[in-house]
Amino acid sequence: MTTKHFVESKRIAYLFVGVVITAIVVGCASPGTTRQQEPAAHYKSSKSAKEVAACIADGWENLGLFGGHIPVHMRPTSKGYTLTVGDVRTQLLVDIIDVGECSETTYYKNFVVGEVSFDKSVKECQ
Repeated sequence: MTTKHFVESKRIAYLFVGVVITAIVVGCASPGTTRQQEPAAHYKSSKSAKEVAACIADGWENLGLFGGHIPVHMRPTSKGYTLTVGDVRTQLLVDIIDVGECSETTYYKNFVVGEVSFDKSVKECQ
């Protein structure tokens, strides 16, 4: 193994350890506990909740690492839609509700790799 490969392997190992430690510190966030924290963003849109939810889901699905895709869970609620990312713990959560002819989006997030891209999708879908 060359010195360059050794350094790169060591860097990847440190990154992995950092991600694991962060996951332990953040804990297992459920949708309910995620909603108890301060939202990352709140938006109002002239689009319907369904339009906004579908746009965000489409955007998020294509943000996977290494050519993969992100499993996005979208479910209807009594007032609109909820989208989540994360199977073991809720990493991202968006509540979109219809308000008259418009909609409101409340966006919550825990630690997620590449979060800027997820943030951009939420904002651009309004």
